[in-house]
Amino acid sequence: MMVGADSHSCTEGAIGAYSIGVGSTDLAFAMAFGWVWARVPETTRINYVGEPTGWVSGKDLERYRSLVFR
Repeated sequence: MMVGADSHSCTEGAIGAYSIGVGSTDLAFAMAFGWVWARVPETTRINYVGEPTGWVSGKDLERYRSLVFR
């Protein structure tokens, strides 16, 4: 788990880490004491079936997912 103090904290998922963005007070606490309280969200598995055609990208799949699971 990683803690960051800016809006780019969520990009840590690219390396397989769970990361949260926190405010300056929470970050100072984490640096001073070495821990932070966080509730880990539930996960949902989504399986896409078939081969993507032509210009389909991950962004297209995410847009489709956001329409189906509102």
